[in-house]
Order: sequence, then C-alpha cells, then structure tokens
Amino acid sequence: MNGVGPRASRWTPTIVGTASAAIGAIFLMWINSAPPEARGGLFDIEPGWSARATARRLKAEGHVRSRLWVELLARGLRSDQKLKAGLYRLPAGARADQILRDLINGRGATVRFTVPEGHAVWQMADRLAGLGVCDRAAFLAAAAPWEGFLFPETYFLEPNTPAGRVVATMRERFDVVWRGVFAEAAAAGAVTSSTAGGVPSAPDDRFRLRDGREWTVRPAVTLASLIERETRRDDERARVSAVYHNRLKKRMRLECDPTVQYALGGWKCPLSRADLRLEHPYNTYRRFGLPPGPIAAPGRAALAAALDPSAVSDLYFVADAAGGHTFSATYEDHLKAVRQFRRALKDARNAVP
Repeated sequence: MNGVGPRASRWTPTIVGTASAAIGAIFLMWINSAPPEARGGLFDIEPGWSARATARRLKAEGHVRSRLWVELLARGLRSDQKLKAGLYRLPAGARADQILRDLINGRGATVRFTVPEGHAVWQMADRLAGLGVCDRAAFLAAAAPWEGFLFPETYFLEPNTPAGRVVATMRERFDVVWRGVFAEAAAAGAVTSSTAGGVPSAPDDRFRLRDGREWTVRPAVTLASLIERETRRDDERARVSAVYHNRLKKRMRLECDPTVQYALGGWKCPLSRADLRLEHPYNTYRRFGLPPGPIAAPGRAALAAALDPSAVSDLYFVADAAGGHTFSATYEDHLKAVRQFRRALKDARNAVP
C-alpha cells in the first residue's frame, strides 16, 4: 500500500485535467453544432446590425444553440462591425462558426427579385441587371422565347447567377402553378386534357375548352397575359376573358390596347391613332385572332380566367371612372359606356383647381 499511494497521487491531476479537457472539447463541439430543429433557410441582416442583434436572431430562428456562444465567437473574430448586410441562404446543419464566417465574408448572400404580375421580359431584365444578378442582354436572350412562361413572384437569387439559371428557375415555378391551375379548371369541367398523363404542360400540348374548341397551352397563356394587362381586379378577370373568347369565336378583332403597347416596346398610355394603325403581328387592331405569343407574365388568377371565362355574351368593355370597366354585349351600349367615361373624365378635370 505504501508503494501505490504516491504513484496514484501523481497521476490523479493528469487524469482529471485530461478528462476536463475532453469534457470541455465535447461541450464546445456540442454548443457549436446545429440544433436538431435547424433546417437552414433564409436569414436577413439589416444594415448596421451588431453581432449581438445577429446572435439573438440566429437563436430565435433556430439556427444556433446559444446566443452567447455566437457573441463570443464574434468577439474572438473581431467581427462586430464586419457583418455584411443582405439576405443569406443558410445551409441546413451549418455550425455556428461556419454561419458567422459566411456572414462576415458575405458568402451565401442572395438578392430579393420580385416580378409583379403583368411585367414583360424587358422589365425583368432591367431589374435583374440593377440588382447585380445577371447581365441584361444575356437575360433577354435567354428569356425572350419564354415571354409569359416566367412566373411572376418573389425569388431569392445569388449575385452573378447565370441568366439561363434564372430563366430555368422562373420556368419551373410557372410549370408548378400552371399544373395546379389546369387541374382546378379540369375539376370544374372548364377544360379536358388531350395529353397523355393528364395535364398539358409544354407550350404545344393540346386540350379542349368547355365549348369544344381545341387549344394548346401557348394561346391559353397568351390570352392570360392580355387579361393580366387589361385589369387588376379579381372580379373582372373572368369577364374580360369572356369578351376575348366571344370575339375569337365570332372572328372579331380583339382590339386589345396592351398588344399594341407591346408592339411599340413599352407600356405607352394613351395610344394615338397612328399607334393603332401600326403594322405589326402583335397589333390586334389590325390582325385577327390572338397575337403570336404572350405579352407579359400572367399571374395565377389570370391563367385561371383564361381557361374558365364567365358565361356572358359581352363583346366590349371600356374603363369606368371607378378604376374598373363597363361591359357591354352590343356596340350601341358600348358607345354609351364610352360617352359616360369621357364625361366622367371631363368632370374630373374640371373639378381640379
């Protein structure tokens, strides 16, 4: 026993120190690791945010285990004033130190790109170039064949994303929305698919409308784009659709102002008489039928209206003084509505001092 005691006492501090170091290392690995609920996702840093404010948000949104640990890391990296503002796409399962370094270096920052309903590809190109996402000319070259098939909503894109990838992302979203819209219209009896597999998705895929006419996806999206540019009111879209469907069936010119604006290369308003005489495939005052393709990005409601128009006999509509339109089944009633609108405009002008 006398020989064993001193030797044991010499080893005890070493063992305790080693165990403490191991426990400390395990704890640091644990606190630096992602919490079980961490799923990654978008994280927004506002300009001027401190490391403390960032740490609180990271903890509150479930990206890290400890707010205090992130603050200590930031202090060690001297990063309190180095965090770059932006919208970041955080990977699932990222460690706290990885997240912090990405926020310091600006790695993973994305750009919020919003496409309003009714925008044309040239407007998208201007916005993308201004945000630094991709080159304007490159986007126009990739997107021009897909006018109308790039869905209008908010996207989160990385700076310097290739134009083709941006177009592919917007095309994929359009396909998802279109399939849902078509399925709902089919369930309501408005359309019947002629495509094996159920839902026509390619521009030349065929289907039948309620009245028996056979269409493809392209004219449906084209009509939806006209509806989108003609009215912003949800309660009018199906009726605008009915006017155009009725005119197509009667072989009347559509006489749609936005198609002339598209031919002119901008949303000019009002149009002149010379504009309406423009010889162009998209001028529906000169040409019969739908234009060759869509003129803008239609939203979900406009797509649905193109497939399922109201059951009315209207052939005309004109703006009213309340931000909507007056619809008419006869030309005589339409002329009355036009005179009423002009009187309302005159009264409004006279009321202004």
